[in-house]
Amino acid sequence: MLLERSNPHLYLFSPRKFPVRNMHRPQSINQIYRFRIAAVLICARCILLSAAFVLMLTGVCIYDPYLIYIGTGAGISGGFLAIIQWMVARKAKCPLCQTPILADKACSRHREAKTMFGSYHARVTLAIIFKNQFCCPYCNERTRLQQRNYDKPE
Repeated sequence: MLLERSNPHLYLFSPRKFPVRNMHRPQSINQIYRFRIAAVLICARCILLSAAFVLMLTGVCIYDPYLIYIGTGAGISGGFLAIIQWMVARKAKCPLCQTPILADKACSRHREAKTMFGSYHARVTLAIIFKNQFCCPYCNERTRLQQRNYDKPE
């Protein structure tokens, strides 16, 4: 005990005596799947719509109707992905503030919320895909994408 108080680094790495709090984790595995599916759909939509724009612009510049048709098809499929993403994302809610974080809402963001590429959704999407956690732009609390465990304290 005396050693732990004299050296704060040992105190940080000692085993926890209390159970880990589960407040900032989703309640079910379905919510985690919704977050991941919505994040992947946002990325796919952005890639498809930008590819459609480039293909159509290239087709117009070099007078190739085949590229214009491919670009139109990519744009239409990007539109369908946007509709599917909207349907999935409106049910993917932050476990703390219950706000859908990947759907467009008119709510005010937290004053310390950060953006990436000028978008709050891009930061949350990339954090979900690569870090398996995200920081809610509305309540500014971190959420780990692991299911809550309901172990009873001893």
